[in-house]
Amino acid sequence: MRTDDDITPCPISGSARSRPGITAVTAMTTPQLAAPVALNAAYAHRVWTPVSCYPAQTTWRLDHAGRPTLYAKVGRTGAYPGLAAEAARTRWARPYLPVPGVVATGTDGPLEWLVTTRLPGLPATEPTLG
Repeated sequence: MRTDDDITPCPISGSARSRPGITAVTAMTTPQLAAPVALNAAYAHRVWTPVSCYPAQTTWRLDHAGRPTLYAKVGRTGAYPGLAAEAARTRWARPYLPVPGVVATGTDGPLEWLVTTRLPGLPATEPTLG
């Protein structure tokens, strides 16, 4: 089982440029949530890299040589609108929009998770997009 002490800090990307009137919100550097035991066990063969770290939610990129990259989002159960609702909206939108595929959802009580496929391209938060 992974604990908060076992998790690599999230990288913080800084932008070389800034836009007037726009303040960037920087993700925290260390995940506040550890991956639930069941989720960790299901994807133990993958390399977990935190990519977005906030107090109520953490997202990891899950890499495995020769297999598609996945993303695991972990959040506190009961947060609105919740990851189960996000999964439902994502499944609904998939025939109409380029959204990631839902691979798995679950909960262990205090935490819930959503595992998705990767979309091609760069994240909208990519600093090089300026």
